[in-house]
Amino acid sequence: MKNMRIIFTLIVLVISQAPRTSFAEEGAVKHTVKEGYQDVKKNTQKAYRKTKDKTCQLMNGKMECKAKEIKHEFENKKDEMMDKANDQ
Repeated sequence: MKNMRIIFTLIVLVISQAPRTSFAEEGAVKHTVKEGYQDVKKNTQKAYRKTKDKTCQLMNGKMECKAKEIKHEFENKKDEMMDKANDQ
């Protein structure tokens, strides 16, 4: 009878602690997934802008596309700063 109480107490303790650890790990996983998503999104936008700049240069010439290229560089820098701010 005494052994049953000890076993029951241990089971209750293990079960009561399980949700706490899983929620803590779930938060870390969500944060990691969010960071990965933001990095992929940033890199995709950067590649898209670069491709758009190269295409514009081929179609219209360098001088006509320089303003758009500078705008895209600023957008890339803004995305980098936003990503660093989100990391902290």
